[in-house]
Amino acid sequence: LDSQVWDRMAMVVKAIREEEISAGSPEHIITVQGTRGWSRSTEYYITHPIKVDGVLATNIAYETHVYNPQSDFDELVYTPSQTLPLIIGEFGPAYMTLAETQLLMNEAESRQIPYAAWSFHQNCAPNLIDNISTLTPTAWGQQIKTQLQSPDAPQISDATVTPSLVYTEADAGITISASIIDPQGTVDSATVDLSSIGGNAVTNMSNAGGDTYSATYTVPAGQPKGNYALTISATDNDGNIRTSDAASLAVTSIPSSDLNIYSGGENLVQRSWDSNGVLAESNDNTQAYEGSESYHFDYTLSNWWSGFELQFNAWNGGDGSGIDIAGYESLQIAYHLTGPARVGLVLNDADGAAATVEVELGAANTDYEVVTIPLTDFSGMPLNDVSGIYFGVNGTQSSGSGLFWVDDIKALAP
Repeated sequence: LDSQVWDRMAMVVKAIREEEISAGSPEHIITVQGTRGWSRSTEYYITHPIKVDGVLATNIAYETHVYNPQSDFDELVYTPSQTLPLIIGEFGPAYMTLAETQLLMNEAESRQIPYAAWSFHQNCAPNLIDNISTLTPTAWGQQIKTQLQSPDAPQISDATVTPSLVYTEADAGITISASIIDPQGTVDSATVDLSSIGGNAVTNMSNAGGDTYSATYTVPAGQPKGNYALTISATDNDGNIRTSDAASLAVTSIPSSDLNIYSGGENLVQRSWDSNGVLAESNDNTQAYEGSESYHFDYTLSNWWSGFELQFNAWNGGDGSGIDIAGYESLQIAYHLTGPARVGLVLNDADGAAATVEVELGAANTDYEVVTIPLTDFSGMPLNDVSGIYFGVNGTQSSGSGLFWVDDIKALAP
């Protein structure tokens, strides 16, 4: 629907310009939102800039909404910004980590791309404040506040922990690293807070060459299971300080056996995401991969896509928790697709975050296939609180219909 969105946007631009002329006002800058994915994509405007009555419109900026992992930054931000006046109108840790939002801000500033964040409502994620009456910032709000108050402080990006997952049964060596640049001068010191995993609150990071700073540490055996955000701070020679969250370190125990998520009989919650398909559980053993039960999604691709989710508890996580698949090696799914489509996967957690994977289940097949996806392929959130799997059915053509069967779902132990 790119061209239809373009028509409506051009219509609005024309109406605003007519009002400005009538009021004797100078032209305002008008931000034209992206055409796809809740205004994420501005790609169409690269070859179709907004025109009014056939004439290229002036003082137009193009707006993208980025709630995506770092792997999508080039497509949504960096590439269009090379030829379009781009504005990041929304972003935040809904489908991003705090490390990724920090990286996006740092890169946007270095590329002179304006950005804005919302919202100041504590019940509209990604919320900047935790409490309306006291205006207490969330971790996300504090990150934005620190960024805006410290324009001359060193820039911290690409903060990582390697490996990002360790086991509680044995000592584990990790390396914390980050790229730190001071646009105004020289980085005087860099430290990381390791107190949450038994280390020192102020642990010096040394220069590892170029703009890279790193520190090593051994996480002792017995560290409680959980996700730990290791905070990195940098100070320049003028005393400006910036603090940024590193990538999360996950600590879990080694699974002793595979985790069965669905093989028939489990009470999963079914949710269909649009009117283009009907989802139901079947007791027809001729349509099951194993046993007598499976789920089938009867879809019609009238607008290129459809989708559904199988949830492991009540909607929105129910009791606020999902299942812990951290420490498992891969996700295994048996599926049978009968029509013209391909299927992508998203793991959702009980708090509204998501982990995405680029892998797609193949096009139509004549019988069940079993796909095994390494959990390391998923990015965007820790995997200790997974509440459901979303299956996005996308068309290989604009229309068509078929059945998508899903049966055995397992997390495989290493």
